[in-house]
Amino acid sequence: MNDEIKTTEVCAKCDEYLAGWKRALADYDNLKKETERDRRLVREIAIARSAEGLLRLCDQMDMAIRSLPPDPEGNNPYMKGIQIFRSHCEQELKQLGMESFGEVGDVFDPNIHEAIAPVTDETKPDQTVVEVSQRGWKMGDRIVRSAKVIVNNYSGG
Repeated sequence: MNDEIKTTEVCAKCDEYLAGWKRALADYDNLKKETERDRRLVREIAIARSAEGLLRLCDQMDMAIRSLPPDPEGNNPYMKGIQIFRSHCEQELKQLGMESFGEVGDVFDPNIHEAIAPVTDETKPDQTVVEVSQRGWKMGDRIVRSAKVIVNNYSGG
């Protein structure tokens, strides 16, 4: 009888230790997941902050391209140089995992677009982007910068 009590006590202690070990293992797995998520978030923030300088350069190149007179023959070496430089900036941003968005014809979405001015154009659908002043950028699902757009406010009436 005494041996049965000792065996029962030992088994109870083993079960208690096993349950504690399982809890500790689950806590450790949760900690690993949280740490990985935090590392990913810190990485995304660091990339977004380091990309800000490249974004400004791309914006300045876009403004320079818009300010140059049209060159239908493609003979203007300044235009070619600016376009090549602009292309390299965008490639660098893409290598960092950034993606641009905001195109003429997109449906206006206040989550990703910033409306800077309304226009009324009967030939275009209501609430569509008619001009992009500054492209938006995102990294995965995270919006780094909203696109600044001009939106058509024609309701058809």
